[in-house]
Amino acid sequence: MRIVIAIPIGHHAGLRELMEMFGQSLLNDTNPPIPGLDESVLISPRRLHFTLGVMSLAGAASSADREGLTRQPRTVDDAVRFLQSLKPRVEELLRSPVSGTAGQGQKVRVALNSMDVMKLERGGTAHVLWVGPEGGNSKDIPDEMTNQLRQVCDLIHSSFRRAGFLVEDRPLKLHCTIVNTVYRKPRPRGGKRIPFTYTDLLTSPWFSRPENLVPSHEVTPQRLTQSTSNAGHHSPRGPISVDFGTWDVDEVQICEMGSHGPEGEYVCVGKIDL
Repeated sequence: MRIVIAIPIGHHAGLRELMEMFGQSLLNDTNPPIPGLDESVLISPRRLHFTLGVMSLAGAASSADREGLTRQPRTVDDAVRFLQSLKPRVEELLRSPVSGTAGQGQKVRVALNSMDVMKLERGGTAHVLWVGPEGGNSKDIPDEMTNQLRQVCDLIHSSFRRAGFLVEDRPLKLHCTIVNTVYRKPRPRGGKRIPFTYTDLLTSPWFSRPENLVPSHEVTPQRLTQSTSNAGHHSPRGPISVDFGTWDVDEVQICEMGSHGPEGEYVCVGKIDL
């Protein structure tokens, strides 16, 4: 069973509305259409989350496992207990006062003010588009609070990794995926993923609206550099500063990958409050 450690943010109605508007703008307002982009590769706003780690676990221990007759595989219950054991350390991190806030009891928040792709390929194409926090680029959230959230995420990720729960050993990158071509339907023949053209995505009218961008960080030709791999395309200089709002971070959850709850959200099997 594939299990993800996640910080959900798709429960915020305002964020869902904003992301729905963004996706529809990319699909309907961009002329000519963005190559490789269709509705099936847009992540459902209700499923938006930050991934802190992925695990492969047994659903439950068998009677033989419980009696110690076989080597016990890691179970979902083990992961939930381990997450809950980290709560005192998480609370200690969150107890540290943050300048400009009330300190203890203040809500943890995240600013979605940075956007980029995971890997830019030849011709300005990519498979994954994400948004996340960029320290210092939001007027609504102190840098210290962004750092505080990163510390909490690093603590949980590193603890699960050292305990042998995680299936990957990659460094944690705090991001929320909003486009992923792995979900394309119908699936391409041969299973080969079809990328979208990121450089064309950045020409969407959505990016010309000042309210969608952090002041002084507009997407202009000066923010693009000529690609050395393809003379007919341009490649952006790293993350683009955007404004998808600042949102409360309420929980760290353990969820079943591929599951769907009543609203389309991932099914939560265990959590701690922040």
